[in-house]
Amino acid sequence: MTKKNKKTKKYTSKKIILDRSKWPIVAICYDFDKTLSPKNMQEYSFIPDLGMNETEFWGQNGKFSKENKVDQILSYMYMMIRKSEKGGDTFNNTITKTDLNKYGKSIELFPGVTTWFSQIEKIADGLCIKIEHYIISAGIKEMIEGSSIATKFEHIYASSFVFDKKFKYAIWPSQVINGTNKTQFIFRINKGCLNEIDEEGLNKSMAQEQRRIPFSHMIYIGDSETDIPCMTVVKRNGGYSIGVYNPEDITKGKSFELLRDNRINFFAPADYRKDKDLFTIVQLIFKKIFYEDKIGNVQQIQGKEVTEYFDMTKFNTVILMLNIKEAMDLKNMNELDGILSGKLENLYLEGAKFRLYKMATFSENYNHMLLNIFKEKYSDLFNEALQVLGKEKLKDERQSDCYLPD
Repeated sequence: MTKKNKKTKKYTSKKIILDRSKWPIVAICYDFDKTLSPKNMQEYSFIPDLGMNETEFWGQNGKFSKENKVDQILSYMYMMIRKSEKGGDTFNNTITKTDLNKYGKSIELFPGVTTWFSQIEKIADGLCIKIEHYIISAGIKEMIEGSSIATKFEHIYASSFVFDKKFKYAIWPSQVINGTNKTQFIFRINKGCLNEIDEEGLNKSMAQEQRRIPFSHMIYIGDSETDIPCMTVVKRNGGYSIGVYNPEDITKGKSFELLRDNRINFFAPADYRKDKDLFTIVQLIFKKIFYEDKIGNVQQIQGKEVTEYFDMTKFNTVILMLNIKEAMDLKNMNELDGILSGKLENLYLEGAKFRLYKMATFSENYNHMLLNIFKEKYSDLFNEALQVLGKEKLKDERQSDCYLPD
């Protein structure tokens, strides 16, 4: 006879929660220019198509902004329209959404960005964490939407244009995002109110435990001063802010200053490849969130257990008081003494002690008998009850009668 091969089961030490809807969500929020891409997105093909270099374009933008006291983001959006006009001094024959999408295709990315999303999500899956990626950028939304990574994001918050319905040309800014107003999008993500124009939902009061993604489950990755407001909001509320810099920059950009000024938790080169510093930092944050959630679950279970315990204690207190009253009505002092001796020492609620003491003083017929039992065996209880009321300690039975109001 030949022995049948027994099938062996493979066991893993990690229990995976199959219902992804129960997984905690972690939001990774990114700036775009010089965070995911080495340069400003306009510098790859848009500015060269104007016949200008980046120094000329940004120099003219700075001058126009200063002379006219215009926000620098509004200023460059105005210049993008005016500089791209194909004839005449009007807002006609200028860039279209299709043009901007096309310019977005030329955007270059830092090493590892294209594979970052799938690899970091694989790490999160192993910890039963769901990842959502968001862009919060002062760059042009229509250009980001044309980039090779546009589909990786849950939502793209960036400056954008209104386009003429007939001719499709850009005619006006529809959304302007600068360093300061970037923070509203952190709160939108936090509350689950993702629509850019939903002001009511954004400003609606919402308890922390009801918010879709808590700040402690947020990671913000940025590179410069324009990211400071977001970095600060996330970090101060228990999340994680990471400053990145061009790997070729030996000065490490603004990272030293940002860490010194307590704006960020970490800094790393903008190299998104696996096993590089940034990948390792985010992986460690995931693990910290995983274990903090586990600890939180244990605390929640124990908190519920404690609540149920004290609810039962309150119930037992009521039963005890009824037994005392019944013993008093029957003038059964032996039973009463047994009840007090056997049960009272197991009570932990100050309120229960106070009510029992008050019960001992409410009846004129049995007042002194009960008080003698309390005084002999439970003098500490007597004093605790009086302290609850802010009164002086018991001196004798008669004095105690007037200490407790009805």
